[in-house]
Amino acid sequence: MLLVLPLNPVPASRPRLARSGRVFYAKTYANFKKQAETVVPTAIEMQELGGCPLAGPLMVDLRFFSRRPKKTTLQFPRYDTDNAAKAALDALQGEDRLFLNDSQVVALTATKAWAEPEQEGWIEVRVEPYWTDDEFRGGMNASSDDTDS
Repeated sequence: MLLVLPLNPVPASRPRLARSGRVFYAKTYANFKKQAETVVPTAIEMQELGGCPLAGPLMVDLRFFSRRPKKTTLQFPRYDTDNAAKAALDALQGEDRLFLNDSQVVALTATKAWAEPEQEGWIEVRVEPYWTDDEFRGGMNASSDDTDS
């Protein structure tokens, strides 16, 4: 299953504590979370992805395409890929989202690249059910101990 999100990738920031005791996140991450609240359910509906939220263990492949600055010498975006993956997984979890909880993700790959010049950023999410070795082999491992006798 492929889901394309028209969101410029943003790394998750750590929660910070204000002097007043209030917890807050960096402005870019807070804006990303707010935008994702409407973008993710709308994208799922528009791309006609039935059966959401998905159940069971999942394999997820995230591809981040970041808006390219007008001037950069960097070959890839500067943010940490693992933090962008955390932000994306948080945005994809919930009752009206792709899966209920990001703890369902047992296999994860993530890559980042620049979008074409003048093109807005986006996130591609590929999700598949996770197959255990026993399921993949049709349960062959379950009976392998019986053949020794």
